[in-house]
Order: sequence, then C-alpha cells, then structure tokens
Amino acid sequence: MEATVFNNMAACCRKELNSKAEIEYSTKVIDRSEFISDKTVLLKAFLRRGLAYEQLEKYLLAKEDMLTVKELQFDNKQASQCLNRVQKAIKDIYGDKVPDVKKNKPVKMASSADNSPTKATSPVASPEKVAETPKEEPAKETPKKEEKADDGDEVMSKDVLNAKFVEIKEAGNEEYKRKMWVMAIAKFGEGITLYQ
Repeated sequence: MEATVFNNMAACCRKELNSKAEIEYSTKVIDRSEFISDKTVLLKAFLRRGLAYEQLEKYLLAKEDMLTVKELQFDNKQASQCLNRVQKAIKDIYGDKVPDVKKNKPVKMASSADNSPTKATSPVASPEKVAETPKEEPAKETPKKEEKADDGDEVMSKDVLNAKFVEIKEAGNEEYKRKMWVMAIAKFGEGITLYQ
C-alpha cells in the first residue's frame, strides 16, 4: 500500500510540474520493488520518473528508466515514444561520445503468479491522466479498538491502522479528483506517517 501512495504522490507532483519531487516519490516506489508484487505499480513509477528526468533534460537517466519500462512491458507506447525523444536528444548533445551512465539495477519484485518481465502485460494508464486506483477494499470486519502500551501511549491494532490508512488514502484520491494536488499530497503523506 505504501508504494501505491508514493506513486499517487508522484502523480500529484507531475500535475504540479514539480519534476524533482516526482522523481523523489517515484524512486521511493522503485526502492521498494522487492516488496511489490503488482508490476503496474513499478511500471508507473519507472515511467513517471523517466518522464520527469526528460523534463529536467537528464536524458541519459530518462533513457535508463524507459529501457526498464520496456523490459517490464515491451509494448509500452509511452516508453517507446519517450525513448525515441531522449535518444534523439542524446545524439544531438553528445554525438558519438555518449558518457557512461549508471544502469538501473535489475528489477526484483515480490513473488507473484505473474511478474515475468518478458511477458506482455496490459497497457498502463498514462501517469499524466490518473493517480493509482485503490485496489484494496476497506476492511469489512469491525476493527479492533486501540490498546494502551506499557508506557501508557495508545497503540493502534493492525486492523485499525489499515482501516485508517485506507480512509486517508481515499481522502487523498478525492483531493486528486478535485485537482487539489497539494492537498492530495498532504493526505497521502498523512497516510504514510501512520506506518512510521
């Protein structure tokens, strides 16, 4: 869930034309790849970060992210278009003397029935058009009440914490739909702090 929220925050930053923050939040998703089993979450993160690098004219880094998107989903049209643009820019800038750039690490994801990087996947929604859609349903069971820790502080049970997280995430999604990007980022950030 945390990775999805960081992806949502990156989407808001894109709307705010804040490429540096978009890169920061997308990188937080990518850094959590070994805990992510949904390939589309990583696709969106690499795609967003690559497009943000392109905006900042960091074409070599953009190229690396687009190559990673193509590894995860070889027929991704947005990645192909961006790759063509950045390769042209790289050739215009560097000619035949392209400097070395740090390659992306191979993507290691959490176990899933279908996360093979060579298998075609369904198209991913454009990062400009949509924030992550909630995939988890709010808990139907009545959450356990908060308990007191030995030191007297209240501690939320896992069920209460998850229910609160989903509630905050939904509030962030609503702000996104209202095009209140900064408010959405604040709400998503509030959700992340629950787990810290």
